[in-house]
Order: sequence, then C-alpha cells, then structure tokens
Amino acid sequence: MDFLPEERFERLSSMGHRNNGTRPFLEFSALITLSFNGWIPAHCHVYVMDIDLQQDDDRTDGRSPIMQYHFTTFDTDQLDYRAKRRACLRGNNTELRAIYIQHKLSGMDAEWEVAGAVEKLDPSVAVNLLSFLEIVALRVDVLKRGRRLISRRVDERFAHAIVFCEDMCGKVDPESLLLCSQNPYFSWCMGEQSLKKLSSFRNLDSLVLENMTGSEVFRGIKTAVDLGKLREIRMRLDAKHQSEVENILWVDVQGSLLTSLTAAHVRYLHFSAFSESPAAITAITAADMCHFIKSWRTLPVPWMIKSILFNSTVTISEFRTVAAREGLFNNALTDIPYCRFRSHHPSDPNAKLELSCYGNGVATQWCIRSGYLAS
Repeated sequence: MDFLPEERFERLSSMGHRNNGTRPFLEFSALITLSFNGWIPAHCHVYVMDIDLQQDDDRTDGRSPIMQYHFTTFDTDQLDYRAKRRACLRGNNTELRAIYIQHKLSGMDAEWEVAGAVEKLDPSVAVNLLSFLEIVALRVDVLKRGRRLISRRVDERFAHAIVFCEDMCGKVDPESLLLCSQNPYFSWCMGEQSLKKLSSFRNLDSLVLENMTGSEVFRGIKTAVDLGKLREIRMRLDAKHQSEVENILWVDVQGSLLTSLTAAHVRYLHFSAFSESPAAITAITAADMCHFIKSWRTLPVPWMIKSILFNSTVTISEFRTVAAREGLFNNALTDIPYCRFRSHHPSDPNAKLELSCYGNGVATQWCIRSGYLAS
C-alpha cells in the first residue's frame, strides 16, 4: 500500500476536512510532517480468542470476529524507544491515539482512545490512518479453549493476521515479534503458512516466545527464523503459567540450539530459555556445554556474548567431571572462585568466555557470557 508523498498529503488533508478538526488523530500539521519523513513506526497487538468455533470463523484474511487488533505508535526520539520496541511493548507515542479494530458480520468495528476513554471511529477514517503505519513490532496472543481443541491445535491465525496488516497498513516489516499462548494446558502451534510468513521477516532482530513450551512449537519456529539476525531471543512463562507449574516443566531446548547459536555467532547476543522460571528445565547437558566451549574457541575471532541463560539439571560438580574428562582443564578452561569457569580465545588471550552457575532449588541456572571481562 505504498503512496507518493503528494498522494499521502492529499489523503491526510481530505481526512482532516471530513472530520472538521473536531476529533483529530493528532494535530494534522504534525502528522503531515511525519508522512513526508516516512512511515509512522507502530506496534500491533493481535488478540485471538479461539474459545470455540463460531460463524464466519473460517476466514483467512484476518477479519474473523475472534481476532482483535490494537495499534499504537512509537516516538523514535524518546530514549525508551529502542527498549520498548525490542521488548515488543505498546507504542510510547503519547500524541497519537491507539486504534482498535475488530470485525463483525456487519463489517469493521473501529474505535480509538480519546481522553482515556474509548470512542467509536468511522471505519473509513481508520483505514486511512492505518495506511500510514509501518509495523515494526508485532505481538500475537492466542487463547485456545473449548471443544474440539485437538482439531484446532495447529492453525494459521498468525498468517491471517499478517495478511490483514499487509492489506491495511502502509508497511509490515517487524523488527520485534512476541508470540504468546494463553492456555497453560494447551499451547498454540503455528501451521505451515504461518511459518512461511515468519520466515519472510528479513529485519527481525528480537523474538520473544511466551508460554510456547511444546516441542513441535519451538522446532518449527527455530527452523523458520534467521538466527543470524536475532540479537535477542527470550523464552519465558508469564505469572499465570508459572503458578500452574507444580513441580517441574521440561522444555524442549536441546544442546543443539547452542550449536546453532554458535554457527550464527551474532555479536552481543542475549538469549534466555525460561531462566526466570526455576521449574522450567532445559535438556542441555554438561557435554553440550563443553562442546560449546570448544566451538567458541575454534571461531576465527572471539564471539562477544551478552548472555546465554538457561536452567539445567547439570550441577557444578557434574560439569567439572565432564570437563575434566573432555580434557578442557589442560589448557582451555580454568576453575575460578564463586562457581565460575573461564576460557580464552586462541587469537586473543584477553577475550574470555565465562560460565557461571548457582542452584535455584529445583535445578541449576547457568549463565554464559564473553568479552573482555574483569576478574
């Protein structure tokens, strides 16, 4: 939905005249200025309430009644812009109003925020306003509940949401993506079309997976995304899901993921696999960690890592035993105080790789980082 600057100016001006300036999206002069500088960066929050099959639920254009869209915009001049965008939080622009879209059998139902309240918005005005947005952050929440859950486990709601955004917004090029499954007992899984849409995001550098614990769920996403561009990967449980975990939740994060991250070696990577939830334990072994150390040392130049965090059943004594058996303590690894281990890179002895750990009651949390570390 690309328009020339002159066309965008005319559309904004006519839109302002139609509304007589009584309930502006913002001061139109400011919006016109923004339009000439490019698209307005925005956050889109999609809610999918798949509680039970209902009429008109088989639509593939993202206009199903069970799907809601919340659009907010970003002010890139504010200091918190980058942090909010990466965390896929609501837009930080206080001048531009949030727009809410939901479809009914009668057509589009549009609303926007006015002085802290929500009021009706003419659908044609909403369409015009959305055409100026560039979706740089996207969050999709899916709640599955009701009958016939098994038949609805895998769906294409993500693909449908992208189709709607591409149809309505000026540009859809997410740099941040948050996928959330709201049912702790029945997680959401994306189908082939959705994974194909996911793989088309070329500028994605931040990915958050919330309550996405199923093995087939993460396997498909891992295949679809380009790990070579992701600087931040967070896998986590929300408070509700954490309270539902009574003992231990085994999550399908294998040691092969460390191998994939090493192959991508994204500079200053931050990766967290449910590290904030002590009961969520990965399948990463001591042998996997030793292999990671060896792989890091064989890279042509030191790979700087902000942090790699995960919970494991591997204790510090078990790691020592396996590392000794692998011969790492001969010249590649040093055991230092406070439950830490350090290695250095052959090309630069000042570049250090550090593994640290502490027991969290149920398992052991491990942290891997690298750089020019102080003692």
